[in-house]
Amino acid sequence: ISLRHIGIIQETYKEKTLEILQNHPYQLVEDIDGIGFKTADELALKTGGTLDNPDRLKAGVIYSIKQSCFSSGSMYVFYDEIKKAFHKIIYHIDDEVFDEYLNTLVEEGRVIKEGEYYYDEELYESEEIIASFLHKINDYPEEFYDENELERLLDNYQDKFGIVYSTKQKEAIEYFLKYPMMILTGGPGTGKTTVVKALIQIYRTLYPKDAISLVAPTGRAAKRLSELTGLDACTIHRELKWDLHKNSFAMNRNNPLSSQVLIIDEFSMVDSLLLSKLFDASRRVHKVLFIGDYHQLPSVAPGNVLKDFIESQLKVIELDEIYRQSKDSGIVQLAHQLIHQEVNDLSLFEQYKDIHFYNSTNFEIIKNVTTIVKKAIENGYDQNDIQVLAPIYQGVAGINALNLALQEIFNPKNHQEEYRIGQKVYREGDKILQLKNRPDDDIYNGDIGVLVEINRKDGFEYLEDTLIVDYDGNLVEYTSKDFMTFTLAYCMSIHKAQGNEFKIVIMPVLNDYYIMLKRNLIYTGLTRAKQALFILGNPQAFLYGIKNISDSKRKTTLVSKINQNKNIETYEESSYNQELKQNITDFLNDDETV
Repeated sequence: ISLRHIGIIQETYKEKTLEILQNHPYQLVEDIDGIGFKTADELALKTGGTLDNPDRLKAGVIYSIKQSCFSSGSMYVFYDEIKKAFHKIIYHIDDEVFDEYLNTLVEEGRVIKEGEYYYDEELYESEEIIASFLHKINDYPEEFYDENELERLLDNYQDKFGIVYSTKQKEAIEYFLKYPMMILTGGPGTGKTTVVKALIQIYRTLYPKDAISLVAPTGRAAKRLSELTGLDACTIHRELKWDLHKNSFAMNRNNPLSSQVLIIDEFSMVDSLLLSKLFDASRRVHKVLFIGDYHQLPSVAPGNVLKDFIESQLKVIELDEIYRQSKDSGIVQLAHQLIHQEVNDLSLFEQYKDIHFYNSTNFEIIKNVTTIVKKAIENGYDQNDIQVLAPIYQGVAGINALNLALQEIFNPKNHQEEYRIGQKVYREGDKILQLKNRPDDDIYNGDIGVLVEINRKDGFEYLEDTLIVDYDGNLVEYTSKDFMTFTLAYCMSIHKAQGNEFKIVIMPVLNDYYIMLKRNLIYTGLTRAKQALFILGNPQAFLYGIKNISDSKRKTTLVSKINQNKNIETYEESSYNQELKQNITDFLNDDETV
């Protein structure tokens, strides 16, 4: 067990640590983030545990369900999927014994079975919490406001910022003010941010006492939301005060947020578990705005929440008119052409000044990428402006190889300090990508910083080797227990880049990436670019990817849970108003009243 995990284990179990490690090692899989079945199993077997230990077999079944769900993004699995995953980690157990322990876990409520579906208990509860929250908030009455005052405020806002809102944009603002929840979606350049800024300002004018929470799933997305709106925004984890060591949230059902209004940006990235925790702590919230682009990649963790919400008939306002400022952007135009499946060959790239395609083999990628980067640096761009994106880590054109090559351009060995961690050498001045959430230091998975200091152990000021990374003024120290939680960021995965924007994006698209090439991946990557997009690779690979929408369907039951008993269609009258009307009708029809 790593030193980092030993610290977390001691923090979690305190005086019971030794007893848990010796007698209940499989409990670590449930309680400690980052410790899987294999680690706990090795610990158990080396401290006298047996192969047929009931705790071992139960832990194996639960781990198999979770692994199957997290690898596919699904909320439930089928019997055969569990059995196949189980026998990969536990070889010698007969199917009859496997069945016995699976059924026992169902009886104990640790595995939920509905028909042929098997759920991990926490994943099952997350969908229940989400559906329950939507049912509750849908019952809030319509807001009644002075429409003349709204028109006056809108006119003032348009005059002040030189904006003319489209009919759909005005509809979004009016709907947000009137009803308890809404999804605002649309591709790049359609004015989502412009609408959000206006509706926040107008809402605060009309309802100055209501507190508004602005949240996003990543630190970079939260920072961008804050810059665009002028209001404080933070990650969902920070809003809920996540405790890394206890893997729990201080804000919860018993200690709810004080906000009345909740605005969630980059909603396509939010998974079912995290959203359920947010909703669980939102007891006082009576209005929610979900902002996201459903053409982007879904969450890494299980769930497909934005898509499920749309299929559940929640009110969706999709902005599809490209704003005047964005009409000259080839990147924006290409994104919308992908959405409408209008790209059949690469000849259209010739009409866009900000998109460039270079035919390259996998062995030519590093040479061509470095050539483009050097040219960009000559033109005044730096490592914060330029981002290389690739979908896989291994191979001659993978993230690892590209990072090594780019490090030699952006930060070659000179007189700065160096530090080797495994196969990687880090230098002062390197661009760093955070891989794990560290709420105590206010940095999160996907945040980008710069390595500013390498300090060797001196027995006085530094008791162990320490690396210091600057995240936009937030200095974070790393010691040996944290060294595997960051990497070089000159090239990163498209998943990690989601929620970020860069002036220049360079994106290889190759047959080597065949298994990863899907339209939502390419769409997400190219929409990270603000000024220039360079695509390198094989034209056939690119065309295959943008046509490939057969993303393995995530198995969820959120739609059926939301629509169970009552349909949530917020553009119809809320059940509160329907009940009120019925009460009035009953009252007027009552003989005694008459």
